[in-house]
This record gives sequence, structure tokens and C-alpha cells, in this order.
Amino acid sequence: MALIGPRLMPEPVTITGVKEEGSDVRTLELEERGSGRRIARFARPGNFILLWMARPADGSVSLESSDMVPMSVSDSDGHRFSVTIRAVGPTTEELLRYREGMSLGVVGPLGSSFHFESGRHSLVVGGGMGVAPLLFAVKEAKRGGQQVTALLGARTASRLVFEEELRKTAHEVVVVTDDGSRGEKATIPAFLEQGDFLDGFERVYCCGPEVMMAKVLRLIAAREMWGQFSLERHMYCGCGGCGSCTIDGRRVCKDGPVFDSEELLGMQSFGTRGRARDGRHVQLEEA
Repeated sequence: MALIGPRLMPEPVTITGVKEEGSDVRTLELEERGSGRRIARFARPGNFILLWMARPADGSVSLESSDMVPMSVSDSDGHRFSVTIRAVGPTTEELLRYREGMSLGVVGPLGSSFHFESGRHSLVVGGGMGVAPLLFAVKEAKRGGQQVTALLGARTASRLVFEEELRKTAHEVVVVTDDGSRGEKATIPAFLEQGDFLDGFERVYCCGPEVMMAKVLRLIAAREMWGQFSLERHMYCGCGGCGSCTIDGRRVCKDGPVFDSEELLGMQSFGTRGRARDGRHVQLEEA
């Protein structure tokens, strides 16, 4: 992969499948051109890619350069890999207009990954679109001999992602929604605070809104449990050069996005302060 200044050179991929996951969520199956298949072969759960559009989906010519958008790898079979996208802005809205047979540019795989040990009973916790990298994680953990339970949370039932896919893979799937439209009416931290649900697990793997993850971190730390958490911050270069995704001296794109619980406990900004797209420091509820 060649470097252009602080940026990485995207390589071409073809969209080989598009799956509707919801009204504003789609999974794109991607195949790399050439025999290397670097991402499909070497990506691990928790890794991300940078996704780039050379032109709008309608084929028109645009004089505006597209941002490279960081996306977690949501699955890979060694030949093709997938990313799951929710429309949250102009670039992701345009990506949802792409169809089978069209081309994109990618850089990756990038970042750190989840680590599993065989024979352990683990809990994966996914809030909202944080479920995206966890489907891949559950599949790999199962292949490694782990028994995995998945706890999924969302504001409402229509915002749940990958529930059916996880029911085919995980040992058990538990669902909570803020409004009670599916599963128990509770947030993920509120559900974990009640009863002894956490007692049966040795490890926790978590991805979702950072405020939620910070609460889960405190809960497992109080029980002296070990976990890993996948963070999301605004990224631009993806290779540690620009510093836009820094949290307490760590670069999420290079040192993360997956961090061990012990390291996160020492980060004062985790769950409290982040950066807006323009670089301003903000409270995470505002980010």
C-alpha cells in the first residue's frame, strides 16, 4: 500500500452484493481485484478500512473529493469481505446508493483487533451500529471454541442490526430497547446493573456509543472482569499522522480502535470528551 503524504492510496474493489438491513442500513459485500485479497484474507474482527468513492453513484463527474470513510469490517470469508453502513451524513447517504457491480476504493485492513482465547464463555455487547464488527467477532470466537452470548441494544426495534444473523451463530442472544418495542425495556448499562447477568462470563467485548461503553467498563471493572472495547472517533488519515482521532495521547486509528479495559480505565476523556468534525473539543453527548 503506497503512502501519499499522510494519506494511503486506495485500491479498487467491486460490490458483489447488497443486503438491506433496515430502512437506512445496508451491508455491502466487496471483492478485491487481483489475487492478493489483502483485506479478505488478513482482516480480523475489530479492524477497519477506509472506504472511498471516486465519483457519485449515478456516475456523474464531481469536482469535490470524497472523504475516506472509516468502516468496521463486519464479515469476511477469506475471499470477500463486508461493511455495514448506516446513513449519517452526505457521504454515507451516497454510499447507500451504490449497487452490485459498481466500484469503490478501499484502504486496509487497519487498526487493532479483538483477541479471543479458546474455552472461555464471553459476552459481546453491541449498541446500535456498534453491532457491526461484533458479528465478525462472534463468528471467529465460535471457530476458536468459545461460547458466546450476545447482548444487543438500540433505541427502538427498527434500529436493531444483525439480530437474526447472531441468533444463527451465538449461543444466546439477549435484546433490550430503550422504548421496550423489542426485548426488555432498558438501556444496556441499566440491564447489566440489575441481577447477576454478568456473573456467568469471563470476558466482555463491547462496541457502541462511547458513553454507553464507559458505563459498561465501570461495571465490569467493579467485578474485576477483563474486556475489550472498540472506539469510534473522527478519523481523516487513518495512519496516525493527523492526530484528529487522538484520545489521551492514543491514536484510535493506529493504537486502536480496540483497547483493553485496563488501558481505558486510565483514559480520563473516555466517555466524557470527544472532538467534533471541525476539531473542537466537546462533551460526548454533543459530538
